Amino acid sequence: MLAYHVSHLIRTKLTANHIHEGWDSLRFRLNQILRITTVMPKSKHRYIVLRYYSTDAAETMRYFAA
Repeated sequence: MLAYHVSHLIRTKLTANHIHEGWDSLRFRLNQILRITTVMPKSKHRYIVLRYYSTDAAETMRYFAA
């Protein structure tokens, strides 16, 4: 029952953001995204974090924002 509510919530949020794709195409598109994170120490407790996405950042953020 909980899985149904979670999947319905995801589908509702995607539809509200004008993403009308089936589960297969969403899974295919999200599996192609590769995120590379580089962490460099700046001082004792501070770090610089750089994140790179293997696909178009605007298209990727559209799915993550939903």
